[in-house]
Amino acid sequence: MSIQVYPSRRHALAYASYSDSTSQSLTTGVVAYVKLNTVEAQQFVSVQNDGLGNPTKIVVGTSGVFAFTISPQLLQGSGGAADVDFWAVVNGTAVPRSASRVSLPNNMETLPFLEVIIPMNVGDAFQWAFYTLGTGVSIYSTAASAPVPAAPSVIAGVKQIE
Repeated sequence: MSIQVYPSRRHALAYASYSDSTSQSLTTGVVAYVKLNTVEAQQFVSVQNDGLGNPTKIVVGTSGVFAFTISPQLLQGSGGAADVDFWAVVNGTAVPRSASRVSLPNNMETLPFLEVIIPMNVGDAFQWAFYTLGTGVSIYSTAASAPVPAAPSVIAGVKQIE
């Protein structure tokens, strides 16, 4: 039996963890982008503002293959059932076959986890887009209540995997 030896990496891998402390309402029939107003940790990755001044763009500082994750706290507070679609956008273009749909009954909360793996080049910008035709849908945050810490409206991660 032989042992496979892998060469050591010549550089550190990029990574990041972001969250958002605000509730984000979804406007019926309008594509929006998930906001990320808090940097938890980052290396060779940054969040930048979009054309509307919102922190939605995750910009990579190195080329490679990246895993992008998101876990939004979804609430359908009123207005009946609703579907919410999330998908990946790179440099302003939707990534084919990256969409996921979450169906929410009225007065329902859920915490989905989504991941896409995408090759990126230095300076490429990644965004999570979302859309609903329902009303009363939000990505919501909750305040701390001892012993539980505050829950951000969204937690997003970035890991360079190659």
